[in-house]
Amino acid sequence: MNKLVTTIVTLTLVLALGLPAVAKKPAGALISSAKIEIVSGDLDRYKEAEKLLQEAFDLYGPIAEGLFLLNQMQIDYIERTADPNQKREYARAMVKWQDSLRTTCNNEEVKDKY
Repeated sequence: MNKLVTTIVTLTLVLALGLPAVAKKPAGALISSAKIEIVSGDLDRYKEAEKLLQEAFDLYGPIAEGLFLLNQMQIDYIERTADPNQKREYARAMVKWQDSLRTTCNNEEVKDKY
């Protein structure tokens, strides 16, 4: 009987602690959190913004506002980087996000969803 109680309590605790981690965060909350990181102007915080936007894309698919923000972040990187080779990498990423944004905006299903 004691083993059964211990097992039930353990499973309850695991579920109680694990469920919030599995819960989906709203897309708007992820986008807003990313905006806060971007508005800071600190390029180190841009990495966190990228993670938040990627999480939004993973959970909800393409979101035009998130793609726009990633594109703008690449522009900021280009403006603040002196190395031409590094600028080229940021420009390539910018083109990728711009193409994704264009494709997303042309998709009527995505427009209706967001």
